[in-house]
Amino acid sequence: MLFFVIPLRDSSTTSDWPGVCRLLERTLASACGQIHDDFRVLVVCHSNPEGVHIPDRCEFLNVSFPPPSLHPDEGGEVRLFRMHSDKGRKLLRGLERARCVPDSYVMFLDADDLVSNRLSGFVSENAGANGWFIERGYRMDENLQHVMFWRHRFYEECGSSYLIRSSLAPFPERLDDTLDLSDYFVRRYVGHAYVREDLAKRGTPLDALPFYGAVYSFNSQNFYASEYRRADSPWRNMARLVFKGRWVTSALRREFGIQPLRD
Repeated sequence: MLFFVIPLRDSSTTSDWPGVCRLLERTLASACGQIHDDFRVLVVCHSNPEGVHIPDRCEFLNVSFPPPSLHPDEGGEVRLFRMHSDKGRKLLRGLERARCVPDSYVMFLDADDLVSNRLSGFVSENAGANGWFIERGYRMDENLQHVMFWRHRFYEECGSSYLIRSSLAPFPERLDDTLDLSDYFVRRYVGHAYVREDLAKRGTPLDALPFYGAVYSFNSQNFYASEYRRADSPWRNMARLVFKGRWVTSALRREFGIQPLRD
């Protein structure tokens, strides 16, 4: 079984909670669009969002630790540390749940990204493998309606890029809600670019997924991208459009669950 583990930020950490919920709803629809039905979607959150259509095979895991306290007068690094600590703790809670199911796999999926509908079938056909990293994926800018950008080394750019056998995923001996980003296990999955190397050093290397596996959604609700990542220059955007642009066809829309956000 494949678990999609989605860490959801708290409403107190955003000025546009309805926008967060709209993105989550699309992500849930994408994850639940799997062709093969051996999967579950686990949303780890402080409280369940309201007004969001919840497909079958979704469950919510409510955490007991408080949401991060973000103060406008604090530096950006402090705010980012708190948000990432919150995300890492939620990922570990989701992994804890997935580990209860023998021979399961886990994919950490950001609450605004999209996935191929082929993933659960591929995992089922290759049960017993250590897992996979997504070498090839797409980036989708929400202000562009009909084009995406292919990305190689996708796992270095987007956190929604690993499918790991749950029993092999690093996990602390005791899960403590007071842990923060300074802890190895909290930091490991948030610092997603190092997961592949880390598992290889542990003797459990991952293989490259042999197809485009996910879509990285670039939008105003992406905490890191919108507040801390430097905007690309117009020249770089133009080069990306010319050399890496791909039209969003009806086949891609079906495979990844690409759809307009509801009002």
